[in-house]
This record gives sequence, C-alpha cells and structure tokens, in this order.
Amino acid sequence: MGEKNNHKWPVFRLKKRQALTQQFEKLYVRSSYMPSEAIFLVHHTNYWDAAVLLMLQKQHCLPALHLLVDETCLHDASILTESDVYRANLTDVDEALHAYQYADLLLTEGHSVALFPTTQLMHQERPVQLVPSIEVLTRLCRDIPIVPVTLYYTQRDAKRGEIWVTLGEPLYSDWESGNYYTVATLERICQQQLQRTRRDAIYEHTAHYHNIL
Repeated sequence: MGEKNNHKWPVFRLKKRQALTQQFEKLYVRSSYMPSEAIFLVHHTNYWDAAVLLMLQKQHCLPALHLLVDETCLHDASILTESDVYRANLTDVDEALHAYQYADLLLTEGHSVALFPTTQLMHQERPVQLVPSIEVLTRLCRDIPIVPVTLYYTQRDAKRGEIWVTLGEPLYSDWESGNYYTVATLERICQQQLQRTRRDAIYEHTAHYHNIL
C-alpha cells in the first residue's frame, strides 16, 4: 500500500479548491444523518471526485477522511496522487486484505475512510460496478455504517459546470442475524441513488440540496 503524502496536503487543498471553482459554478449537496465515523462508498466516475470530497470535508459536510483507492484509478486520475491516498490493487486478494486491514485500523481509531471501489474510472451513465473484495472490508468493520456517495456532473448554458452530490442514508449490517450487505446489494443501492441524483440534476430539483460553492 502506498505512503501518505501529508506534507503536500495543504497545497493540494488550496490548488484543487481553486481549480474546482474555476471549472464549476455549483456544488449541490444532499445529505441525511451523518455518523461521526463511517465507510464512505464512493461511486468513482470523474477526475474531480477527490477534490469534491475534500471540499465537502472543508465545509463540514463530511468528517475527516482517509482515501482508499485502487492503484489503477491513480494512473487514470493523477489528481489523486498528491492527496492523502492509500493505494492498493483491490483485485489482488492479498493486497486488498492488507488495505482493508489498514482501513479497519483507521476506523477503530475513530477515523473515517472513503473507499473508491472500482478498478477504473467509469462513465457516470454506466451501471455501478464495485470490486468484489469490498465485502472483506464490510466483514472486518461490521459495526461501522456504510454511507453510499454518488456524484453527478452536468453543464447547462453557463461556461462552468455543476456537481450534484448525494450522501445517502447510513447502512448498518446485522451480522449476527445474517443481515448484511453483499456487493450486489451495495451496487443496487448505489445505482438507485445515482439515478435519483441524476434526475434531480436534470430537472433542477434543488429543494433538498444546498450549494457550497
């Protein structure tokens, strides 16, 4: 797993915030109850996703995060290489287990983890597809809620675009009764949430969102 680059973190925040505001004029956020620590399951479709999460953290929409990203996405999206990212090959059983064990350690210490559980940047109109290994993390962190995060990018008449973000309802598993979230179930929940976010963006349903740009 890759090392953190903490010395670059403040520079990353400033540079990417400026770049974000240059490219986008609206960042709409819809949020429900936010636990103090959670696994944030991010549907990763865009180069800007990490910068958006940092903006949400800065605006106190999210707790402090550690990012866990498949190394393939780091090659595709260089924006992530400068941030506080832990990278691993999530399709390799041993590497994925090591990454998830470290994430479990962070969570037991009271931190939150943002997980990008895809092996490539996926077009936002494609069906949500998560790496099967994430079920290992849900088993390790069985007492930690999972919050699905969906982002939708769009542009209207303005030169700058819009970002619509939904921070979903926390998902709690009950492993003792066998009631837990499989990968297929998480994919379905994320897909349904993404469709709602997309619909809100298309029809400009801003009533349940607030703009933080």
